[in-house]
Amino acid sequence: MPVLPLAVHRTIIAVDVEGFGDRHRINPHQVAVRKGLYQALRQAFSAATIPWSDCYREDRGDGVLILAPPEVAKSAFVESLPNQLVEGLREHNSAHPVPEQIRLRMALHAGELQHDEHGVTGASINLTFRLLDTGPFKTALAGSPGVLALITSSWFFDEVVRHSPAADPDAYRRVRVTVKETDAVGWVHLPDHPYRPRETTLNQARPVPARLPADVDLRMADSASLDVATSSPARTTSAIAARDWWWTIPLVSVLSAIVVVVAVLFGLSRTSSGLPPSAETEAASEPGGMPLPNCPTCAPGGKTFTEQAGGGDSKPTFRDPRGPIGRGPEVQPGQQVEVVCRFHDPNANISMQPGWFYLIASPPWNREYYTVANSHLNGDPPEGPAVTVVDVTVPVC
Repeated sequence: MPVLPLAVHRTIIAVDVEGFGDRHRINPHQVAVRKGLYQALRQAFSAATIPWSDCYREDRGDGVLILAPPEVAKSAFVESLPNQLVEGLREHNSAHPVPEQIRLRMALHAGELQHDEHGVTGASINLTFRLLDTGPFKTALAGSPGVLALITSSWFFDEVVRHSPAADPDAYRRVRVTVKETDAVGWVHLPDHPYRPRETTLNQARPVPARLPADVDLRMADSASLDVATSSPARTTSAIAARDWWWTIPLVSVLSAIVVVVAVLFGLSRTSSGLPPSAETEAASEPGGMPLPNCPTCAPGGKTFTEQAGGGDSKPTFRDPRGPIGRGPEVQPGQQVEVVCRFHDPNANISMQPGWFYLIASPPWNREYYTVANSHLNGDPPEGPAVTVVDVTVPVC
């Protein structure tokens, strides 16, 4: 068995042009795209002080695989490279027609790999390309008005991004990566159309149970330990049961009475509302209820706008797109619907970004359900390219 060369650890970068093989891109367009891609990469690497000439590169037709030398700090790939690459892509796009413009996906990972006479291989290379190919990541760029989407591996995020304030770690969103044999986690960032910062839970105090046995140490590390302490048979049968049994009898009686009263009142209110139980439950679960549309044409009988669903799978609808909550009838691929207005939720799920939704007037939705705007053509031709994420002629709700 031949002796393989020793494995080496490298920062791995893979980039892929969105829609490179679109039928509207003829061969001269693809040549211009490739030229612009390499020019943007060279300029961005140089501006980020990453030596392009020292990087190992493999051309992939519609993208490039790049291995950075080990002496280059990994933080450079998330602190400065993305913004420099955005500038280069915008410069290219401003000077070229639509079929020659570039929107790019970039994946970052680091790990062991091996060189052979044909190139490089290794599990770390495979994972990098699985990150690049995962559906939620492609959807993120498709729904963004920007030119670049970045995804890092879980390892790269935990070891590099999370420790770099300049990389804006709170603007990353966690996604599940399920491609072929891979089931992993990735972190998505849109450098030129970032998500709103996530709320952090670091250094927040854990909630303490309202009642604890007198001998429980309040300095215990976590609530799991507190649970063990409060449910321990030895404590329950001795310290607690011996001391507190007498008040449990009246307490149980009072609680039982409260439950009965609440149940009766709930039954009366549900009957008086005229809503079926499922609708009542759904309405109660909605976070504050959707704001009523107030655009000039939003009143019943007002102007509507025709939108056509894109291809692929049927399109879900929701009573409240925030969450989302309350599934409704699906819009079929290619189906035309009349919409009233568009609603924006900047905190929408990553697969629904950039967070625009249409309120559908057509039956059976009847101005009660919303659909994801970027799942529709929005004025783009059915044969593509699909570049418009929302129809701006539709008024805001």
